[in-house]
Amino acid sequence: MNILESYRKIRDLPYHISTKGEPGFDCVDKAKMLIDEARKMGLGARLRIGLFDWSAVKLPDKVIKTKHDQRCSHAFCEIKNEQGEWIVVDPTWNKELKQAGFPISAWDGKHSTKLAIECDKVLSPEESIKYIDDFDCIDDILKNGNFYEAINRYCDSFLK
Repeated sequence: MNILESYRKIRDLPYHISTKGEPGFDCVDKAKMLIDEARKMGLGARLRIGLFDWSAVKLPDKVIKTKHDQRCSHAFCEIKNEQGEWIVVDPTWNKELKQAGFPISAWDGKHSTKLAIECDKVLSPEESIKYIDDFDCIDDILKNGNFYEAINRYCDSFLK
């Protein structure tokens, strides 16, 4: 399997935020999976974090009205292309979510994809590592678990 096949396979795993210890395929999970695959193939790859407000994501009112923190983070990859440039590669949304109006990225292996979520700030590679290391998943699930479950139900509604 080459990196483009790995990208499509990971991108098309149904998006799911783990809230009860079940396997998840959210932005962090998918980014880490793609980074692992890229590194196995000898490609430079790193995790980046962007910050955003949930109001920037096209979600129905019944989801948005579920209690949650407005501010959140988005994980994506950077992979070194053949020219040695770091390019954005974001496998977050599975292809079925195009029906929800989410941007589904196709990647050509050479150029950046669009970010799945519009971020108003992108942390440096070093800040991104620190952010992930310091992130308290348990506290986040306690505060936002019901919201994440509402997102999961919404995204699952587009699966056949």
